[in-house]
Amino acid sequence: MTNNTKTKLRSQKAYGAMLGAAYGDALGWPNERLSSTKYHKKSQKALTKLLRWNRYAGGRFTPYEEIIDSGEYSDDTQLILCLSRSIMKGEKWWLHYTQIELPFWLSYERGGGGATKRAASSWLSGIAPWSQERKPQDINKYFNAGGNGVAMRILPHVLRLEGNNFPEVAESILLDGITTHGH
Repeated sequence: MTNNTKTKLRSQKAYGAMLGAAYGDALGWPNERLSSTKYHKKSQKALTKLLRWNRYAGGRFTPYEEIIDSGEYSDDTQLILCLSRSIMKGEKWWLHYTQIELPFWLSYERGGGGATKRAASSWLSGIAPWSQERKPQDINKYFNAGGNGVAMRILPHVLRLEGNNFPEVAESILLDGITTHGH
């Protein structure tokens, strides 16, 4: 196989993986936090059909209902794309991610969890979420947030570092993870 063929095949696989992640997100999003959707598991037969559904958001004092059209994706795909754009910046990916992508993401996010939104707000103010400049309760929330949003962002790291040794991939994933979650 020629280098050109290998590069094309690798590019097609990366494209397929990214498309699969976005499709899986759109397929699964109605099943997250079922208490905040009008879509119920009783009516679910299989996760094979994209659905139009209503999402309740905004919290206790500012609730609102949002219509999510079939095929629309959530914060998981949004953040995969934010990270991917950052990774295209090379060695300065982390700075681009924390100083540009995460802060700007707040202006269009859909479905983001509290930990990620709090961390992005911290980056927007120019302060790392773990910084001693923050209130002690905010630092505690960062370190005790829980959640699995970071796991959704592994794909861009794996694609970027394909063929490298695992420690380099793991370090890149860890650096990404601490941007939003301290656990």
